[in-house]
Amino acid sequence: DVSASHPACARPPAIGYNPFIACRILNNRSSLAAPTQKQDSRLNSYLFLRSVLFLDRSDQEAASKRSMTSSEETAIERGPEEVFAIESSDLNRFRELVSSMERAGVKVQLVLAPYPSCYTTRIKNLPEWISRIEQSTDRKILDFSGAVLRREFFADQVHLNQDGQKTFTRLLLNALGETAASEASGGVNHLVLP
Repeated sequence: DVSASHPACARPPAIGYNPFIACRILNNRSSLAAPTQKQDSRLNSYLFLRSVLFLDRSDQEAASKRSMTSSEETAIERGPEEVFAIESSDLNRFRELVSSMERAGVKVQLVLAPYPSCYTTRIKNLPEWISRIEQSTDRKILDFSGAVLRREFFADQVHLNQDGQKTFTRLLLNALGETAASEASGGVNHLVLP
């Protein structure tokens, strides 16, 4: 299936570029043209390669079934503090992304996914980081960073496992329903999580 004569395969690979994957996609998907030099960066991105991985199959099996162990939790608790970056240029780009989505008619709701408590306590500037994003975008973030506390719901310090995803989905749907009801009634929504 892979044609070495395809233009995408003829160039030497750039860092992170996988010519086999690019050629497979380009040869199996007639609607995709050979990438130009300017377009090559599309093939170097994590999102692109992950999309390729799940082209012909569901990504639902990718959710981890494992749970963080108590020794992993302890290692995170004893680990270094984290500081989330707050760069003005990133905030400006994010604000522009939100604005462009709204101009296109998309209702934007910012959501911060859950982290295990052993990790959130290590994030030195989490409240400031949330506040800066909210100020920059003029949007309230639904903050679930501390909503799922049990380590058994996490595969690692930042990824929910299957049970955690189910729990978070229920919390998120409930919060979005409350937000919609509050907006419809003109009231102020206060998110209360167990």
